[in-house]
Amino acid sequence: MATTNPLISVIMPVYNGEEFLRETIDSVLNQTYQNFEFIIVNDGSVDSTQQIIDSYNDKRIVPLNLTRNQGVSNARNRGTDLSKGEFIAFCDADDLYDPSRLQTQLDFLTGNPTVDVCGSYFIVFENDQEILIRHPITDQEIKEHFFTGNCIGQPSVMGKSGVFQKYKYDPELQASEDYDLWARMATGGVVFANVPFPLVKYRLHPAQASKTKGRLLHVTSKTACTNYTLAYLNNNIISEYSKSKETSLADFRKFITELSAACDKKSSDMNTFRPLIALQYKKLDTPGIMAFATLKRISSKYHINFPTKYLLNIFLLSFIRVNKNSSLFDTLTKLKI
Repeated sequence: MATTNPLISVIMPVYNGEEFLRETIDSVLNQTYQNFEFIIVNDGSVDSTQQIIDSYNDKRIVPLNLTRNQGVSNARNRGTDLSKGEFIAFCDADDLYDPSRLQTQLDFLTGNPTVDVCGSYFIVFENDQEILIRHPITDQEIKEHFFTGNCIGQPSVMGKSGVFQKYKYDPELQASEDYDLWARMATGGVVFANVPFPLVKYRLHPAQASKTKGRLLHVTSKTACTNYTLAYLNNNIISEYSKSKETSLADFRKFITELSAACDKKSSDMNTFRPLIALQYKKLDTPGIMAFATLKRISSKYHINFPTKYLLNIFLLSFIRVNKNSSLFDTLTKLKI
């Protein structure tokens, strides 16, 4: 099949992916929609990845073999630079496309021309167990969710080529590179959507990045969340407070006052920014009982509804001397809403 003028460019980075690669490639090639090119970026693999790619005789496949491993962000960017399609769809080397994935998202994007990037529901599977993951659907819902976490599944993404030419994955990031990209896109006015159908099966296995880089993933995800929130608030004072590695109780109070004023200007609810408040609280130089009492007063004054488990955890930490860099402190002060 000729790919001189493909409408869609499918980009798949792969590093030492021999175990599941053939099954993934087959799921892409067996799409109901056929006018696409399939750019497979071998990111310096040292297993049989390249031999598996070479075993296919399909003109839609455009191989790019990097001589050394440079990371998934760079691989996706290199694939984007090579792409010819009007739309770009991404794929991870251990996941599976639904046969109608490309057609469904193409129909959605052409039928909704204001949408720039769309993901979809997806199925997480491991062995014989499957779980359906639903995400917010509309642009407004998605951008509100970005204040607390990612809700665009990287393997399910398809969007306008021009958007991915303008916004690139940060090659310095080894985890949460997708969340970081969506946050920067959202700040720049890119319009998102999620198709309310599972179009991808996301495979769980011991070697995947979300398991091997768990701690790093948590840290980079919080950074992306904070950066997105600060860009939305567009407040220099709050940004300065957030950059500090440690803060006093007095400065924490000032931060909350400034945040309240910014929320009033944005007509936003303070509860939207609980993760940002939790991160600032963690920076307190003396997170003792006085700090906890202050947080309780602030919660009452500004009607901030922290989860009971979170309040209990930081209350207990008021009496326990724990290094802030320890995993225990980090685990107890996570705020998942």
